[in-house]
Amino acid sequence: MFNRPRGLYITSKDKGKVHRILKNWPEKRVKLIVVTDGERVMGLGDLGVQGMGVASAKTNLYTAIGGIDPADILAVCLDVGTNNEELLNDPLYIGTKSKRITGDTYDELVDEFIDASKRRFGERCIIQFEDFSNANGKRLLERYATQAAVFNDDISGVAATTLAGVIASTRKTGKKVDEHTYLIAGAGETGHGIAEMLAEYIARETRQTISEARKKIWMVDSGGLVTRNRAEKEDNLALHKLPYAHDGLDECGTVLQAVKAVRPTALIGVRRHKHSLKVGALAGPKGDAFTGYKEDPAGGVAGVAECSLGIGDENNEQQTRGPPRLFTKEVLTEMGKNADNPLIFALSRPEGIAECLAKDAYDATEGRCVFASGCPVEPFTDETTKKLIAPRPSTSAYVFPGFAMGVSLAEANRVRSPMFLAAAEAVASLVTDEDLEQGAVYPRVAKLREVAANVAAKVAAKCFEMDAVATNANGAPGKNNMSHERLVSLAKKQMYDPAYRCYM
Repeated sequence: MFNRPRGLYITSKDKGKVHRILKNWPEKRVKLIVVTDGERVMGLGDLGVQGMGVASAKTNLYTAIGGIDPADILAVCLDVGTNNEELLNDPLYIGTKSKRITGDTYDELVDEFIDASKRRFGERCIIQFEDFSNANGKRLLERYATQAAVFNDDISGVAATTLAGVIASTRKTGKKVDEHTYLIAGAGETGHGIAEMLAEYIARETRQTISEARKKIWMVDSGGLVTRNRAEKEDNLALHKLPYAHDGLDECGTVLQAVKAVRPTALIGVRRHKHSLKVGALAGPKGDAFTGYKEDPAGGVAGVAECSLGIGDENNEQQTRGPPRLFTKEVLTEMGKNADNPLIFALSRPEGIAECLAKDAYDATEGRCVFASGCPVEPFTDETTKKLIAPRPSTSAYVFPGFAMGVSLAEANRVRSPMFLAAAEAVASLVTDEDLEQGAVYPRVAKLREVAANVAAKVAAKCFEMDAVATNANGAPGKNNMSHERLVSLAKKQMYDPAYRCYM
């Protein structure tokens, strides 16, 4: 039920009036806008105008973690309709009760919003896209990359956080980032974003081309391993998968087959959303319809697609309760054969649809793996090493608050991928040996403000290196000699502190 407004609502009927609506916002110095159309809210699906709750919650995190003054942040919901029939039939739903607008009509509204935002708050106002669908997320990011300071946390933020975990793990595995062979299970926008960020980092570190770096990364989707042979035969293979359609391996229909063929030392599972799972014709015991889940058309990996990926084996305990684990015991055991310390990142959430559990990964690899998940993990004692294992969840909260603060520090007017690489390095640098000993590749949550300050410093420094991006470098764009420590101090000094003066 609607209690109070939490930001600005712009509907599809407001075309031609968006700037006027933005002028109604009382703050004139907004530095960051979090905008959503509520189409793909994580774990919940299409919430329509109720996506405002997520956008406003994100602004709270920017303040609590990144230290951005709440007066400098604005949450915006683009009410372009909803395809959620339950909401359309709900008398208490306050949004536009019509199907979502698409095509040119949709793009024209977003175009007007971007232009109006720059006109109202300036070129250096950061715009973060939140919970847009797979069909629009990456497309809109590319559409406005050269026009405004835009980024999508679900793509770049998640990718940078994953890269940070891989970088931090190098001290435990003894392998550099470029020495791993990667297999990414899930070839949607999130999986592709992770692959691209890994490839860019590898290319930078080894001075290779991006094309050469991509050869270290393989993908598996609902059709199995993405290969050149599949690309030549399938007319409908998504374009973003083509750079990872490598030659040299036969087609593999399951994750297990892919792991045996590719022999990856790093296995990353991403973005199996509960709302992506759709009930199909098959049903489990007692009518539990789980084996009939079908793949989300937007690119998620799930259900029947997952069964075709080889996860519906008889030994899988999840088989009788819900969507089966993507990384089965056989897959995890095989990973243990590929490396002394294999990387196993099961990043999907909630836990019920995670690729595997931490204890499963440790048991199958005799306590040798480096594990990260998208969900909180209860600490446990590894049966082989008898050590306390306490992995920390991989969350983009390690990246996006400090990232926005860094962009703001440099007064950058564009966002570029090297800035996310810098953010990933900053997060990894704060992982201690004690953290790694306990199986964590991310800093303690209690250090999130410290992480944000360091991320902000690294991102600002990278902005200053890029002449066309930073506009605040002590009066000389691109010329900044501040040390990292000084930039960290500056970031902390500018962080919002909700303290009140004592009048007693």
